Amino acid sequence: MSNRIIITGATGLIGKELAKALFEKGYDICVFGRNPESSKKILPFAKEHVKWQVDRIEDWRTYIDNSKAVINLAGANLAEKRWSESYKKELINSRVNGTSVLAKAIIESLAPPEVLISASASGYYGNSMDAIMDESKVPVGTTFLSDLCLKWENATKPAESHTRLVFSRTGVVLSETGGALEKMLTPYMFFIGGPLGSGQQWMPWIHISDLIAMFIWVVENPQIHGAVNFVAPQPVQMKEFSRIIAKVLHRPSLFRVPEFLLKIMLGESHVIVTQGNRLLPKAAQEQGFSFKYEDLETSLENLLTRK
Repeated sequence: MSNRIIITGATGLIGKELAKALFEKGYDICVFGRNPESSKKILPFAKEHVKWQVDRIEDWRTYIDNSKAVINLAGANLAEKRWSESYKKELINSRVNGTSVLAKAIIESLAPPEVLISASASGYYGNSMDAIMDESKVPVGTTFLSDLCLKWENATKPAESHTRLVFSRTGVVLSETGGALEKMLTPYMFFIGGPLGSGQQWMPWIHISDLIAMFIWVVENPQIHGAVNFVAPQPVQMKEFSRIIAKVLHRPSLFRVPEFLLKIMLGESHVIVTQGNRLLPKAAQEQGFSFKYEDLETSLENLLTRK
């Protein structure tokens, strides 16, 4: 078995940090991307940059043979556009089609990878106000987001008889270099920050450092399989999230954005910020993963006060 780890979606927020961390641990990074020339500039330390076309499986299938792991992060950005019917199709196709061909390549591989880690999201569980959720729960909603996650995960199932399969059901990733946190900070910088929607919705979150550590933990621990919630042990409600951001930034948190306005501004995608669930990382904790950042205030102080 080689030391090669294949990453799709490696030039995104999570992919860049993960590829760097795995490289620093001595793994050979192989990037599957639509634009290898671009990925070479973003990830110059990667050993291989392979053209990723779902309709040309023969061009990259051989790289999967004898690989240590395949980490599938590819997918169109949920928050980039309003969810028109055409963009919904793009969101589904960018996840389901690519994941399906990865599963097919693993099935046809002469020496399958040790593990396939396929991205999913906390939206899998749907919206819940009071119920505590863990990996044993089935989806509670029929929203587009929960349906998308279900289709995304199901696309990997054929590969389960050929390799260890893990779903990384990720919450809101907190990073100082982009993503949801960067967008949420802007109003506070102008002293007009506050909760989004009712403020009662739960926000499962995770510090980027713990997220990357959890991916590596899954790669290196063969007993980990199935669904794993990539979230911190202490989810918070939106009103508390806003209060802590304001405290760390020394700004007020007074200007709540009502849900009806978010619906007008964002359309159906408003559910990304107005709905949530009280999600816990039960599988990770039971199997010994150690979080560095368990509470939100410590996490935000680390991210927002770095020199």
